[in-house]
This record gives sequence, structure tokens and C-alpha cells, in this order.
Amino acid sequence: MAALLDQFASKLVGILAGMVKEEVEMLLGVPGEVTKLETTLRDLSHILGDAERKRIRDKATEGWVRELKDVMYDADDVLDLCQLMEGGEDPPAPTSAPKTTSRFWDIPKMFFCFRNPVVAHEIGTKIQAINQRLEDLAKRSSHLRSITQTIHSSADSINKALTEETGSVFIRSDVVGEKIEDDTKEIVDLLIKKVDAPAGSRVNNDVVVAAAITGIGGIGKTTLAKMVFADSRVEENFEERIWLSVNREFDEINVLQSLIASFGAKHEGCAGNKDLLQRALKDTIRQKKKFLLVMDDVWSENVWYALLREPLSHGASGSRVLVTTRNNGIAHGMKAQHLHRVDKLTTEDAWILLKNQVVLNESDEADVDEFKSIGMEIVERCDYLPLAVKVLGGLLRRKSRTRDAWMDVSSHNTWSTTGIDEDINKAVYLSYEDLPSHLKQCFVYCSLIPKHVIIGMRAIVELWIAQGHVDNKTSSKAPEKLGEEYYNELVSRNLLEPDKSYYGIEACSMHDVVRSFAQYIIKDEGILISDGLDANRTLSTAKLRHLSISNKAVGHGTLQKQALLRTLMLFRSSTTVELKNLLNKISCLTFKILAY
Repeated sequence: MAALLDQFASKLVGILAGMVKEEVEMLLGVPGEVTKLETTLRDLSHILGDAERKRIRDKATEGWVRELKDVMYDADDVLDLCQLMEGGEDPPAPTSAPKTTSRFWDIPKMFFCFRNPVVAHEIGTKIQAINQRLEDLAKRSSHLRSITQTIHSSADSINKALTEETGSVFIRSDVVGEKIEDDTKEIVDLLIKKVDAPAGSRVNNDVVVAAAITGIGGIGKTTLAKMVFADSRVEENFEERIWLSVNREFDEINVLQSLIASFGAKHEGCAGNKDLLQRALKDTIRQKKKFLLVMDDVWSENVWYALLREPLSHGASGSRVLVTTRNNGIAHGMKAQHLHRVDKLTTEDAWILLKNQVVLNESDEADVDEFKSIGMEIVERCDYLPLAVKVLGGLLRRKSRTRDAWMDVSSHNTWSTTGIDEDINKAVYLSYEDLPSHLKQCFVYCSLIPKHVIIGMRAIVELWIAQGHVDNKTSSKAPEKLGEEYYNELVSRNLLEPDKSYYGIEACSMHDVVRSFAQYIIKDEGILISDGLDANRTLSTAKLRHLSISNKAVGHGTLQKQALLRTLMLFRSSTTVELKNLLNKISCLTFKILAY
């Protein structure tokens, strides 16, 4: 999934290198074509890493990369057929619908009768067409060969990466300085004091949106809300504390169902009906004690006015709602009693946060303090945003402890690069570019897991292995052990954040800003269909290899249009998959369905 060009090419070349090409070429009637395919891929491999990097800031390169990946996916499909031909084996029969990763084969039976000259000619023609497309792309690649590699995304650039040290990854505090402590106290004071509802409000005069935490992405809104949520005075004053992640494209039914379940009640019998669910929520609220509801990441006041305000108005006196949002207008629209805008870190606090990510023990601190002047430049580059500082700290932790290594990060030309999408955080981009290719694939894969799904270490490692992203051919370690090291490395770099409700780093999540970047990288190959997104319209034009569906029902006819699909992931989705009919439409020889 989310194939990186150099990794993908290496895989294909490896398959071709182990193939008896003369025999296959003779069977297909295409002398020299399989050998030509291997040669062309080897020739292109020298510029693929640079092309991946340049595509983020250059539209022409982005289009070239997209076309090349399409060709390479087609080549991968054809090589699967060639390997079957070479081995003289029939594929296994399709199995029933799996709950976990399974392998499916779906090619008409006659396609495996390789003695049939019509079939052999068809496969041979495909290889010739692939070679022609690769040749055309190679001619257009001349402008890429002058690219200067700006940052090495190989294991050589990571001085400590993937050693046994990754097993001792620790959770570094997000909290620095007195400011956040003061902010927490201020908001808690607002929540526990008696307030009047807004003038003209129909809501119980004690159930109000007491405060809204506002600020740009990555500035620490959720961190502050979590500190408030965990404060001892909040625990003492509210019998029920509920955390609700809303998201940009929220689904009304799912929000109501989640909230009812969070209050410990059930919603059976509501049949996904909004009115019935609102009534069930109201009845649940009436039976409960005073609550605090944190609505995290709100993008529209409609979730309050059209959905939650009326049923929540029946809560116990003194109940409160706390909101986090990037938009001040939404906070005003929800009539929040108090707006708390999160400030950027002070220079000194930003430095302390950066240092906290790098220092492993007390003996390291003096060494790191020697680079404080460079560190100050780096946190300024990060615009004093906590997320950016943390991600860059994770990158520096993998670098050698030298002034030159820190200067390389501070003076890197990514900071001044133009043409990058304005939604891309440059600190995340820089950290991503420093990853070796195999970790890039694993990182980007995580963006297809919905926000509400906790990323468990064992589960995600199993999926990486199933997708072929954990290659232990050059290692004596078991794939599971190697996959755990990959996971620990992403945590160490702050690209995955440990979920503190679980022990150690057994479960993680991905910050919205980091997730947005990863989804940008994978956009041409895979997409997550989640709450509020018009799945049928989105999928009517997309040319996808990997599809993840969360909390949505997608029509069978819509799925059948995705003939290039390799992976279908279903998270709490009511989508029904008629395997036989669907597989007849899928051209890929290996097709996986994962249901959760």
C-alpha cells in the first residue's frame, strides 16, 4: 500500500531477477520483452527517490510519478501471472469473506490455461504495452536527472535508527512551561463555577458551552483540553466525563450513537434514525448525573445546534460543554461563554520542548545544551508550534549529536522551498523526507486508519506485514519483531503519538496535521471514506488501488467501478461485499478485504 517508487521498483526488479526470463518470453511469444522490462526499471531506479521528493513541490513531477506508479502497478499484476506460468501452478480457490487479511485470486479460468495461444498473446501484449509506456516515461524523465538530492532518505542518514535502542522508546511530555498550567486552571475555574445561559437560550440555564479553546492546527488545543479533562477538580465536580471527537465531516448518526454509548447506555431499537437517537440521548441524559462533555475538533456549529443542544439541555444542573476548534466563528456561533485562544510557545518553552524530545537521560542534557543557539533557530523555523517542535525533535533524536547535524536541519532548504501546498506542515515534511523508504510506506499506511480507531502496535504490524512493507530478507529477525521496531521508530520520531489510556506505547494515534500530510502523500493511490464524505461521488471518478471505509455504506455498484482495487478496508461499515460479483470486476490477482 502507498507504494514508494524506489521500494516498488526494487520489488519488481527482484521478481524479474529471479525469473527464468527466456522461458517466459518463449511461452508468451515476446522475445526480449521481459528482459527489457527489468533493464528499464533498473535504469529508472537511480532517479526514483528524487522524483518522490520533488513531486510534493512540482506539479509536472507529480504527474510523472502518478503515471509511473500506474505502470508499475500494472507490471506487478502481469508479473504475478508470469510467476504462476513459470511455476506451472493453479491459483488457490477463493475463500469466504474474512475478518482479517486474506488473499484472493480472481482471474477467469481460461486465463490460467497458459498453453492457450490467445491467453499467452494477451499477456505478452500487456508486457509490450508496459515497456512502451515505461520507455515514454523514461524519455520524459530527463528533467528529473538534474535534481539535487536535498536530504538523504536512506538508512545512512539515520545514525541511530532501528537499533535495539528503539525498544526503549519513552513517552515525552507535551507539557512545558507555566503558561499551560495557568491556562488549565483558568478553564477549570470556568467549568466548575455557576454561570448563566446566553440570553434568549432555550437551554437549561446551567447546561452551557462554558468555554471554547481555539487556535490553528498543531498549536496544542487538544493537549490543553486533555489537561483540563484529567484535572483533579474536574474529576471531583463531574460524575460523568465524556470525550467526543467530532471531525470535519461528522456523521450525525455516528455522533449520536457514540455519545449514547459513552454515557453507558444502548441505542438498540433506534435503527439509525436521528429522531429516535436524539430521544434516546435525552432519556439517557435525564438519568445521569452532572457531566462534562469535551467536543474536540469541531468544524461546524451545526453539530451543536442541529444535533446535540436540545437533548443535552436535559442534563443535570451544572453540566458543562468544552469545545476545541480552529475557527473563532464556530465558537461564537455555539455561544461559548469564554473563548480561550491558545498562544504559540514562548521561545524558552519551545526550546525546552525540543530538548525534551532529544534528551534520553540526564547525561545527555549538557551535550544538547551546547546546541541551544541552533535549537533556537529550529524552533523559530517551527513558528513555535508544539507539534512542529515535537516532530523536529523526533528527527534530531535520530541524528548524530553534532553541531553540523543540527545545522543541517536548521538550514535545510525545505524551509525556503516554494510550490509546496499551503496545507503541508514543513516540519512534518522534513521529518518524512528523513525516513527510509520502508518506514515511509508504513507511516503513510497509517493515514488510512480512521481517526476514531486506536492504532494498536500488534494490529498495525500485522497489517504492514500483510501489505509486504516489512521485508526481513536482509535481517535474521522475525517479521513481527522487525515490524515492532518500525512502529517504535515512528513513535520515537513523534509521527505516531502514544495513547496515554494504554500502557506504554502499545497503542497510538496520529495528530490531525500529521494525518493530513500522510493523506496528501497517498491521495493518488488510496483514500479514507469517513463521516460526512459523499462516498459515491468521490469514488465515481477516483482511480484507486486502496480504499478504506469508515462508518459508511458504499453501494456495491460504486465499488465495482474500482477495477484496480487491491485492498478494501472496512471499519464499522455497513457496506456489504458480494465477493463473487466484486472479484469478477477486480483486475488485480491479489485482492485483500479487511473488516473490523
